[in-house]
Amino acid sequence: LMCPRTLLCFLAASLAATAAPSYFRDVRPILQKNCQACHQPASKSSGLDVTSFDAFRTGGKRGPAFVAGAPEKSLTIQYMTGELKPSMPLGMA
Repeated sequence: LMCPRTLLCFLAASLAATAAPSYFRDVRPILQKNCQACHQPASKSSGLDVTSFDAFRTGGKRGPAFVAGAPEKSLTIQYMTGELKPSMPLGMA
């Protein structure tokens, strides 16, 4: 697993390298590697499922997982940076 800051840098770099970000190309592989073990249909920690774009967009118990075009308002980014607790992915703080 990548540390959250490395993960964010990787995501930012991959998004900057392309004209338009793609959930399937840019975001989904990161979620699969770092989040899907706990946030999938069988376990859905905090009600969040990251296995599809629609489920990820819907979010979980705390609301939508992200706000398109506003990363500073996105719960996913806030948890990954440690702004919200517990830091995600769990055990990677």
